[in-house]
Parts: sequence; C-alpha cells; structure tokens
Amino acid sequence: MTILKDRVRMLLPYYLPPDPATRTTYEPGHRLQCDLWFPPVEVPLGAGRAGSTPVLVFALMLLSRQGPDLIAGH
Repeated sequence: MTILKDRVRMLLPYYLPPDPATRTTYEPGHRLQCDLWFPPVEVPLGAGRAGSTPVLVFALMLLSRQGPDLIAGH
C-alpha cells in the first residue's frame, strides 16, 4: 500500500487542473509596465538647486526585434 501511495503522490500533480494565474496570456503591445526610478546622483534642478528627482520608466513588449517595431516601441 505504501508503494501505491508514493506512486499516486508522485503522479497527482500531473492530473491536477492548471492554476488559472498561469493561463493568462497577453498579446504584444497590449500591456505596459511602469516604475519610478530614483537616480543615485543629484542633478541640477534650476535656481541653484540640485536633487534626485524620480524618473518614470516603462517597458512595453514588442512584436519583434526588427527595426520598425523597435522604433515604434521607442
């Protein structure tokens, strides 16, 4: 009986339904990721002031690595 239970325990993950979170798919260009980056250096802000201002950084999934798609993503 122990051998059977061990075998069932080993095979069970292959028969479980897939996790719904792993089935999500996105088409290229339909999702965008944004983040704020704070540079580690101070930059001139004008009027004799300097500081580290946040920079908005974003990433976009492109269709390919071809020139027109890279320029469109730029």
